[in-house]
Amino acid sequence: MAQTARGYLMQVSSEDTTVTESFLSSMPESYRSVYSSVEIEEHAGICARRGRHPAHVELWRSLPTGGAILCVVADDHPGLLSIVSAALHLHELDVTTAQIYCRSRPDNVAEAVDFFWVRAIDARSGQQIEADEIASVGRLLGDLVVRQACPDPILSPRQASGHFDTMPLARAFFETQSLRGGKYVLVVEALDYPGLLLRVARTLHGQGLDIVASDIRTEGARVRDRFTVRDTLGARIMPERLAAIRAAVVEAVRNGSTAGQS
Repeated sequence: MAQTARGYLMQVSSEDTTVTESFLSSMPESYRSVYSSVEIEEHAGICARRGRHPAHVELWRSLPTGGAILCVVADDHPGLLSIVSAALHLHELDVTTAQIYCRSRPDNVAEAVDFFWVRAIDARSGQQIEADEIASVGRLLGDLVVRQACPDPILSPRQASGHFDTMPLARAFFETQSLRGGKYVLVVEALDYPGLLLRVARTLHGQGLDIVASDIRTEGARVRDRFTVRDTLGARIMPERLAAIRAAVVEAVRNGSTAGQS
């Protein structure tokens, strides 16, 4: 008969029990009903190893058929899932399954504990995900989370071959109603392509803006993304600057397919 989570906790050291019990009690019931006591202890260790990092990505399981199960831990906030998806896609990792959880830590911080079954895009069967690639995903995700400057996008083979040479028209605009309420909500509409989300985020950062919330929507081949932004120093954004921001984002989206190929 399989051990229950509580029964297993009585057999480990007092310190480990405290950490694992605290983790277990903070997770939703949907999580507790899925994982065994041993797996729960492993997940608690991954969360503990996050430390003070803005985000932590760690291999939990290598899959016998190739690919891996990654555990991603970060403070939960609007748009986190889209940022994680962008970081994985830029490393040419395809998500086949995902389990998304949120827990309340002892310090009352909402923390996302997410699991992603990933495989290399267009990979041969059995190809494993290397440790240095997982570390690279973690570094990029950390940069995105804290709104720091990001590395140049990693071009996929389809981009390098010129598949996206001819970009469709894109548009960006600030919602009028939000502006009247003192908020800056930028809407970006375009055909989707790998790296688009990262390109927009990097452009906004370069314009001296922080993204405080995002709503990422993909409808077929098109995206309609909303970004709530603010000036990094808290200054009011004047109409002339709003126009410059819109122009910079549209240019970045349209030129995204050819950047880095010269």
